[in-house]
Amino acid sequence: MATIQNSHIDTNLTMRRNEEAKTTEGDQNSNGMPYSNGHVNPKRTNGHADSRNTKEPSSTTSSLIGQIVTCCVAGLIFGFVLEKGRVFESEIIQEQMLFRRNLMLKMFLGAIAASQASFALLSIIPGTSRLVTQTRDTFLSCMGDKSITSAAIGGALLGSGMAISGACPGQILVQIGHGIPNAGVTFLGGCCGALLYGLTESYVTSVTRPTKPYTVLKLDEVLKLPFVTSVLPVMVLLMGLIYLLDVIVPWQSELTTQNAAGANLFTMNAWPPYISGALVGLLQIPMVLYLNKPLGSSSSYCTLSSRLFPAAMLQAVSPYLYKARSGMGNWWQVIYLSGAVVGAYFSAYLSDSVASVAGTSALSSFAGGMVMLYGSRMAGGCTCGHGLSGTGMLSLLSFVAVPFMFVGGVSTALILSGMDRLFF
Repeated sequence: MATIQNSHIDTNLTMRRNEEAKTTEGDQNSNGMPYSNGHVNPKRTNGHADSRNTKEPSSTTSSLIGQIVTCCVAGLIFGFVLEKGRVFESEIIQEQMLFRRNLMLKMFLGAIAASQASFALLSIIPGTSRLVTQTRDTFLSCMGDKSITSAAIGGALLGSGMAISGACPGQILVQIGHGIPNAGVTFLGGCCGALLYGLTESYVTSVTRPTKPYTVLKLDEVLKLPFVTSVLPVMVLLMGLIYLLDVIVPWQSELTTQNAAGANLFTMNAWPPYISGALVGLLQIPMVLYLNKPLGSSSSYCTLSSRLFPAAMLQAVSPYLYKARSGMGNWWQVIYLSGAVVGAYFSAYLSDSVASVAGTSALSSFAGGMVMLYGSRMAGGCTCGHGLSGTGMLSLLSFVAVPFMFVGGVSTALILSGMDRLFF
């Protein structure tokens, strides 16, 4: 069971133990990894559901190269598949929030179901079950300062930003690769949102932190059932919902641009959204096996924005961002999403559709990007961190953040739609 337990340091430790603690404090205290007695460090981990502040894997050259290659390849696949899924289009994201098109929902549900299948499969294989347990516990240890309030408000802000900008943290990089106008502006707004959250994190955490540590953090703990037994019915329910949605409105009828006659698998504009989503969800397998991390994207904005200031200044102003500056535990998402830019461009190039999709205005792009990244960090994860990984691992706070993401998105979309009819 992953519970937040109290762990106390004995003040009478020997000098030798003190020296050892000093050398490992950066990993244990900032990362919330298990101590030698098996307890999860209760100290604050800044609520990164994307598992950015976790213990570094082996620092050997071969291990580091393997991790970098894994991130690059997974990022390329992520970008290529999302571009084919068409959910990177601003119009599709915004109209999903008005339920005029359900391409995004079909892909999202497919990705969640595949994520759950990936974690379930790895959890029943003797050689990998330990990695799933570690990944889940690490993910949940990063939620130590997060509450139902922060997950709900942060999720709502994330959804609101998505409705304004027609993007989400991971999709921004796909938009850049495809060549959508103002995608770079959305990215800049996202970095500013991450920076703003870093500067206000201490206060926000102080007013939203749970009064008592949550002792139950997983759905399977609530049900008192094994993980696989708990996740299978959810997976079946999601697949049934996808089928129902596609029977009511086939995915081809929701495309903004139809596939050209005679196009093959690589040159066609669009793949079925649930297939694209499933392929994204299956990327959980190499990430867990080679990095012991689930998919995520919004923490990368913290890592990049942290490099805008000297380390000494940042440490004094925002310890939250200071911890994001260095190490593979922080930079893996940057590498992964850089690969997504290349993968998206390659997909668009093959279908001869580079820069063929309209974006939102510069103001909407910047404002939406800023709001959505602020919300992501407040909630402790984004559409990938909470949406795919958190729900995939049956995190209870993720089941709060995701519905509120749609609450915020739908509410904002309705307001913007009403204003558009009123003034234009």
